[in-house]
Amino acid sequence: MDEVFIGGAERRENNVTAYQLTNHHLRLLPNVYLRAGSTPTAMHRVRAAWRWSRGRGTIAGYSAALLHGSKWIDADQPAELIYTNRHRHPGVVVHSDRLRDGDTMTLQGMTVTTVARTILDLACWYPRDEAVKAIDALLQATKTTPAAALVLAGQSPRRRRIAEARRTLALVDGGAQSPRETWLRLALGRMGFPPLQTQIPVYDEYDEYVYAYLDMGWPQWKIAIEYDGDHHRTNRGQFRTDRRRIARLEHDGWIVIRVTSDDSESTIAGWVNEALAKRRS
Repeated sequence: MDEVFIGGAERRENNVTAYQLTNHHLRLLPNVYLRAGSTPTAMHRVRAAWRWSRGRGTIAGYSAALLHGSKWIDADQPAELIYTNRHRHPGVVVHSDRLRDGDTMTLQGMTVTTVARTILDLACWYPRDEAVKAIDALLQATKTTPAAALVLAGQSPRRRRIAEARRTLALVDGGAQSPRETWLRLALGRMGFPPLQTQIPVYDEYDEYVYAYLDMGWPQWKIAIEYDGDHHRTNRGQFRTDRRRIARLEHDGWIVIRVTSDDSESTIAGWVNEALAKRRS
């Protein structure tokens, strides 16, 4: 029996009883269950939505991003489908948007929107900052750009929220390694700082090899901004590596600003302004 299964079909095959369905397996969607002993994941919810639609829906949005390899998607994220059945059920979000030829492909036996169409859908369906975080993660996973999504946007001038989607796509950057890095980049943009470069390569003194990639910053002024997640503090090996790397960067003339989740936007702005003032003096 698959981890995600149709209850009625398994009952007809005498693989499970009505009592077992009710008391031992987790109901994800009408007539769709998760095998006992399994902890539900975002992928389980995607497969459940696909089975619920009887293979007639198209996996889209966050669910499509997950199938394309995106990280940072919560286990309790509802599955998303483009599907004609608009009945609401907890655990699945159904969209009625039109699909064009070339907008879909097959992954893991399921029909899913292409990377370009997924990017455009996220930009149309979600608030700007949330969409940028999701699209950044998708670009990072697929090593693509939003160019094809912009082409699709041009082919759908009357689509709902298409103008907002264009503004969202102008902000995406596949260099972010985490949603918090995207948040930091967007926050600095809102503060009015110059556009940042992400994943800045720093070469050794002979320009022979890259010894560091910086989260973001301004290489023309040798100012780097690094977002330190929890693993930087909890992993001693990572902590020591970071210290040696930053010491070398500072020796080579870089100003390194390290940001954590505890730092407010005003505090970060103060550090950046101070660094820019030093370079401009």
